Amino acid sequence: MPWIEPLSADDREQFASDLAQAASAGDQAPEQLAAVLREWHETAEILADSEAMAELAESADAAARGDVIRGRDAVRALRPRR
Repeated sequence: MPWIEPLSADDREQFASDLAQAASAGDQAPEQLAAVLREWHETAEILADSEAMAELAESADAAARGDVIRGRDAVRALRPRR
């Protein structure tokens, strides 16, 4: 699976563990395996996207600075103004 390239060594180990666990899910194994593959593929796509990673880093920096909207203020900010 060439798409796992952006995953770190630790992520690859977790991916393998998640696959093994899904494979042992009995009758649910096909659905579990599909879900694991989909989730990790999406993760790898984000990690490979430099713009997405820059936005995530910027968000983490803003949160570390306390430059975030919390709780009810966040909900109010999402509501359309009347």
